Amino acid sequence: MRFAHIEYAIMNTVSLKTAVVLAGAIWIGTSDAAESPDFLREVRPVLTSYCFKCHGPDEGTRKGGLRLDIQDAALKGGKSGEPAIVPRRPDKSELVTRIFSTDEDEQMPPAKVKHPLNSEQKDILKRWVAGGAEYKPHWAYAVPKTVLPPVVKNPGIKIRNPIDA
Repeated sequence: MRFAHIEYAIMNTVSLKTAVVLAGAIWIGTSDAAESPDFLREVRPVLTSYCFKCHGPDEGTRKGGLRLDIQDAALKGGKSGEPAIVPRRPDKSELVTRIFSTDEDEQMPPAKVKHPLNSEQKDILKRWVAGGAEYKPHWAYAVPKTVLPPVVKNPGIKIRNPIDA
């Protein structure tokens, strides 16, 4: 009889763990699909690894007159005259067109570099453009914002300092 209780406890624990894992997977899947990727955490690393060597801050190695590390320059575009990024319009953005191109003369990064983007990285860039292509400064250079503590509505809770809220 004692073993039946142990078996029941194990089944409940496994079921709970399965439910937590499934809920987490559903939450992650929906948040990624609904939101634009975070620039500093997801987009900037892709641009740094794959694009900035030829389209970054070094004027001596810059190709096509295109600079992608500064928002104004990326929105303006390069020598082609086409804007590299059109916020909220991936279908009109040259960056998205070229990363998905199968034409070796147009695709980016070029096939000769032998360092292609994978489908996840392409999707990150496309969703970022679709979400508005917002550039953000590194957190160390961002101006801190004052955050007000929440208002506590329960009169039974004693607030001695803002952290208590």
